[in-house]
Amino acid sequence: MATRIMDVKLLISEVLRIPIPIDRQELSWEGQCLKDELTLQDYHIPPTAFLVIYKKIEVEIYLEFDGHRYVYVVFDGITVGELKAKLQTEQGVDIEDKNMWIIVLWRGAISTLEIPFAARIIEVKLLICEALHIPVPADRQELSWEGQVLMDELTLQNYHIPPNASLTVLTKIKVEIYVEYSRFYFVCEVHDGATVGELKAKVCAEQSIDVEHKVLRMNGFDLDDGALLWAATVMEGTKLHLIKYQN
Repeated sequence: MATRIMDVKLLISEVLRIPIPIDRQELSWEGQCLKDELTLQDYHIPPTAFLVIYKKIEVEIYLEFDGHRYVYVVFDGITVGELKAKLQTEQGVDIEDKNMWIIVLWRGAISTLEIPFAARIIEVKLLICEALHIPVPADRQELSWEGQVLMDELTLQNYHIPPNASLTVLTKIKVEIYVEYSRFYFVCEVHDGATVGELKAKVCAEQSIDVEHKVLRMNGFDLDDGALLWAATVMEGTKLHLIKYQN
């Protein structure tokens, strides 16, 4: 019963072969961390008591909003919330409601928007509608950052999006495409930031239609492959005709 906590740690490593060095072990009994120099008897720990082993780890915490970096030694049995509380208590960092500014690009227009660091992508979409009054419903928006389409259920932090990053707002649209010399047509869903050439490639991939030497025509005018759909005024419900290119 007079065994020191340090001796218990040694036995854990040597007898139980738990691969945690003794200087990295943290032993806990009924929620209380046990000090190496004290004994089981000092803590009045009875026979058949349960001891919990935690591992001491070193983590680096970077504050995106001011560039500071902190190194903490903690044990892996604490929660993320407890680690945040430790940061707040020891460093005086306010961990609540941290916001940042982002740049929002939509059809050539540039706006700025203040959003919480931990905001989910769907929440950013809602703010874009409500705060910037961009007339694209959240369920029709597609947000892109550095060419990557962002998923609604993830957060800005999941994508490591920094302050002052530029997000592009795209609109999901459905267009009808009619194939020349046939009664065949189909509906294709794309975002309006795609080019006409990308839409043709999508038609080729999804419908197995040869698009080489063919153009998409709208209202009697051939669309340039390099044109963005929104710039070419292609929108929800637009009817396009896939026809053979003629000089």
